[in-house]
Amino acid sequence: MKLSCVLSSRAKLRRRLVRCIILRSGAHVNFGSYRAACERYVEMRYGSGVDLTEHDVDHAVSSKHLRQHWPGAWINILYAENGINRSVGAMLEKTRLPPVENKILFNLESLLKLFYEKRGQKLAAKHVREYFTSACNEAFIVSHANPDVPTAINIISARSVLNDIAEEYDPGFVAF
Repeated sequence: MKLSCVLSSRAKLRRRLVRCIILRSGAHVNFGSYRAACERYVEMRYGSGVDLTEHDVDHAVSSKHLRQHWPGAWINILYAENGINRSVGAMLEKTRLPPVENKILFNLESLLKLFYEKRGQKLAAKHVREYFTSACNEAFIVSHANPDVPTAINIISARSVLNDIAEEYDPGFVAF
């Protein structure tokens, strides 16, 4: 199921800038050149003049874990607004365990970085469930008063995927 089919129109606008490029972590790209590679991609795709000063280049796995556990991995990197990227990173990335599988899917951390609207507050791990639910309600169509059949199917699919993401982070957490 592709999440893009259940995104709200506001979330679709935000996604335009967060798509970036997949880089191989061990080969010819070092961690310092992620940003330069993404800036070049944005310039080629959207032309010059795109202001990226308030965005960080982010990847789902810390560079420490990549070096230790996946030196030859291919990494999906994207732009995230630097305030939320750094806040979520400070809250969650330090506690992340080393990867146990050979892949990391779109997860709660990535979802928060892309879709949570931080309103100046300092994020706290004890409120992750609230942040997640807020981000999902803002970015995805998870309810509708009288949906037609395709919309109802999309809502059910979105809820299923989002509940899987929630439970991966916190077993027993069912957001929808």
